[in-house]
Amino acid sequence: WIFLCDQDDIWEKNKVEEMIQFAGKNKNALMIYTDAALIDENGHYKNITLWERIRFNEKRQRKYQNQKYAFRKLVAGDNYITGATVLINAALKKIAVPFLTLPPGYLHDLYLGIMAASKNGLYSLNKPLTGYRIHPKQQVGTGQGIIAGTLKREILSGSFDGFYRELSKTMTPAQKFYLYLIK
Repeated sequence: WIFLCDQDDIWEKNKVEEMIQFAGKNKNALMIYTDAALIDENGHYKNITLWERIRFNEKRQRKYQNQKYAFRKLVAGDNYITGATVLINAALKKIAVPFLTLPPGYLHDLYLGIMAASKNGLYSLNKPLTGYRIHPKQQVGTGQGIIAGTLKREILSGSFDGFYRELSKTMTPAQKFYLYLIK
């Protein structure tokens, strides 16, 4: 198991134990992502979670438990996975690394989520196990990430062609067909 982290975030004391226990109960898990508590630049909690802020409500969470649904939504750029909350299995590392050349708008968390969902191994844990720091100088964060509309424009422009060609090498026929439909 490999934990991803950002240098400016804070892990809850029980994060490793909770996520490893969850992984043990979900033997097919290749990737697990969690909610996070938002904190300011000084580490003070903001009384709102990341999932509340990005509107990843219970209804959406239930939908994302369906691997086919999650795969389709992630490929289309509808991403609720935050890299700083992620735990990946070494098997996912073998599938995903080296990273394909990611097109504009695709971050590592989105790419890993697509790969995990394509193998029925994407799981979420609805617990804020990270203090996710929000500050004016962050490169990526709530409200600063790429939006699905931008990804759709990139797809239509053809800049994703090489990426999809490479990505399709690891997909099932149905997933390849879906990639074709997206394009």
